[in-house]
Amino acid sequence: MTTQPPDTSHLTPANENPWYVLMTLHGEGMETSDNCVAWAEKDFAPDYTTTPEDWRFFGILSGHGRSNWPTYDALFAERFEDGDIEMPKDASPVALKGVVFDQPSNLRKFAFKNPVTFEDCVFDAPVCFDNCLFNAGLTLRNVTFKKGLSMKDAGCNGPLQMIDVQSGSEVSLRGTRIAGAVKCSGFAAVKDTKAPISFKDAKFEGFADFADQTFPNYAVFEGAIFDARAMFSRAVFAKGVSFRSTVFRDYAYFNSVTFAVTPNSVSHHINFTESRFERPPTFRDATFTGEYPNLAGAILHDRTVFTTDDKKWPRQSD
Repeated sequence: MTTQPPDTSHLTPANENPWYVLMTLHGEGMETSDNCVAWAEKDFAPDYTTTPEDWRFFGILSGHGRSNWPTYDALFAERFEDGDIEMPKDASPVALKGVVFDQPSNLRKFAFKNPVTFEDCVFDAPVCFDNCLFNAGLTLRNVTFKKGLSMKDAGCNGPLQMIDVQSGSEVSLRGTRIAGAVKCSGFAAVKDTKAPISFKDAKFEGFADFADQTFPNYAVFEGAIFDARAMFSRAVFAKGVSFRSTVFRDYAYFNSVTFAVTPNSVSHHINFTESRFERPPTFRDATFTGEYPNLAGAILHDRTVFTTDDKKWPRQSD
């Protein structure tokens, strides 16, 4: 599925959103540890002394003291000339709605203790959530990433929702751990782009729901681990998918999925090599076009179900 780039004329500039201002108190458009520290010291981040496992790879509080910073109220006020926008409260969900981001958004290593939502937003520049901690979950709803999204090696202790997300470049959640349920639907590529989506080496600890999702370009789940049920029912992999070395520890549902590749494709395949299914998966009524799935070295449960309908398998001419 491809879409036209959205109109942004009705959206609010990021610098007029109080949450964005708090995230960029010491500068925007670049990586700065000052922003991470200010965010944490303002107590928008969890107490790292009580969650050492989650904070092991952040370390943003070491060597910094609150006395090194001007008051947050003063820094916040400097960004708003009219002064009529209040600073959000510590217990408030981090909600950014109807915002256009024209500068690179580098929130690497940020830790959010409250739920985070981006809704009806457009990112004109690259976005980096690498090594972030979303302690109460992340929602991306009707969001456009024109230059892609990098969310590598992040942690999400709550649910992850990616609803009606579109991108003009790669969306990567490589190595990300998601403890809550996952819902991904409506993912699309901006018109005439080849935006892949990657969950390479991701760890899904809760129910993962990709049902009815169309992946317009190559999708990568290589090396991922699904601890709970994995639901791909009626999904469409329009240009191939890699589940190489993927581990399914619970039931995996691929019923009525469409697996499609261009015949004799060099790089895009239907790849299940060395994957492991610890409970019976179902491929009932799944359709394979272009090529048969590569199951070399895969460990399949003895009650695995495949379709017996010849029409759903590649033709000899494919």
